[in-house]
Amino acid sequence: MKTRDYILLALSLFLIIFFAVSSKGQNTEKEETVFVAASLQPFVFDFIKEARKRGFDPLDRIISLDSIKFKNDNRTLGLYANNNVYINPFLNIDSHIIKVVVFHELFHAVYKMPHCHKKCNHLMGAYKPENFTFSLYYNDEIWQTVLDIEFNRIK
Repeated sequence: MKTRDYILLALSLFLIIFFAVSSKGQNTEKEETVFVAASLQPFVFDFIKEARKRGFDPLDRIISLDSIKFKNDNRTLGLYANNNVYINPFLNIDSHIIKVVVFHELFHAVYKMPHCHKKCNHLMGAYKPENFTFSLYYNDEIWQTVLDIEFNRIK
């Protein structure tokens, strides 16, 4: 993602947060802000960028979440629950795995995307085949194809 894209996304988030805070005294049902852990922000920005490339704009839905943060959980790599996205901090061993898991959880949170209920190689598989490796996603051509598959499931 280019620096210009990060600046535009950060500015968008700032303006939304600014308007939410400045309208506190008015009758608003819910503040439109989301807490995003600093080290997860680049992955959220990448998700927004990839969605926009494919004709989607998830920003409003992301902002309606309560948080996107790390949470210790020995049972899962990531979780979308109670309007929060949780990422297992153990994943800090590899930022690319964090990106894959953030995308997976944001597909749940933003587009209500279900799991694939069989062993499958695509991003929304609940269980991966025995020979699966996250290193497949290091190849940008494969990653883009995987994202195309998932975004096409939304349409």
